[in-house]
Parts: sequence; C-alpha cells; structure tokens
Amino acid sequence: MLDRKTQPGGAGAQAELPSICHEAPSALMAVWHNVVIVVWNAQATMALIAELDKTIARGMLATGKFSALHVALGGMSPPDSQVRAALDLLTKRVAPSIVGSALVVTGGGFRASALRSFVTGLQLVRERDLRVHVFSSIDEVASWLPPIHAESGVSIEVAELRTILQGLVDRATAAAR
Repeated sequence: MLDRKTQPGGAGAQAELPSICHEAPSALMAVWHNVVIVVWNAQATMALIAELDKTIARGMLATGKFSALHVALGGMSPPDSQVRAALDLLTKRVAPSIVGSALVVTGGGFRASALRSFVTGLQLVRERDLRVHVFSSIDEVASWLPPIHAESGVSIEVAELRTILQGLVDRATAAAR
C-alpha cells in the first residue's frame, strides 16, 4: 500500500514512497523523487491541468529538473481543444526543466489508438525538442526512464520505479470504481 512515507527496502534500506499531490476518481498525481507521475482515469479538464501545474512545481523542487510520466487508463479520449491549448502552454513553460517525458497508453481499441495518434501528431507540429515517448506498458517505461532521468541529478532504479508505478495505477484504478 502507498499510504506510508517509507517502506522497508532491500538490505535494511528505506524506500521512499511517492507523495500524493492530487487524488480523485478522474486522476491521481504524485511526485516520487523528482518524477511527476499522473494516472489518468478520465479525459483531462482545465481543473486537472491546474492540479498538474501544482504537481509539476513540487516535482521541480529538488533539482529544478524533473521527468514526467503519464499513464492513461481505459482508452480515454484525447483532450478537447481548450484543454489541449492549456496543456501546451504548461508544457512550453516547463519544457526546459523536463529531462524525460512519457505516456503509457493501456489497453487497445479505438480510443487508445486515437490517443496514441494524437500524441504522435503533436510531435510533428511542435517546434521544440521535447519529445513524449509513448509506451504500452509500465514495464517498458520503467526500463526506459532511469538512464534518462539520471540527467536530473537523481538516480532511480528500474525495479523500484516499476513497483511505484504499479502501486499508483492500482490505487487510481480502485479510486475510479
């Protein structure tokens, strides 16, 4: 369970648990080390973008640099144009501080495919170097992020990240029921 601040780790170490910044049936936002993790259960709204902005500010506290991991559950639809514009402005503002950015789209079907296509399309029209990598599983993103995230000055382990992500996804899934 992810309610405690620390839990026993290997060889007597204490593993840091994520700090929950926002929790609602629509989305769970957390910071772990300086990784901003968002688990989306519903389409993004302006209110959720405001919460994301606050969560990113917390993620940047340690080193001024952070990574952003988004997990989209249930084949949610891409955001509407107003939310897309707000998300784009937020991304432009914080892009110089992002060392790694990824989206995990779980499941299949039309909505999941549309969301993947939406993110791919954004990559083609954006003028900046920030690239959102799209994955289909937690295992894939947990293996990809640690070497990239090291550029932030904070080291994270693949197995620990995988455990943290799965715990947050489980918690967000339970909250959406």
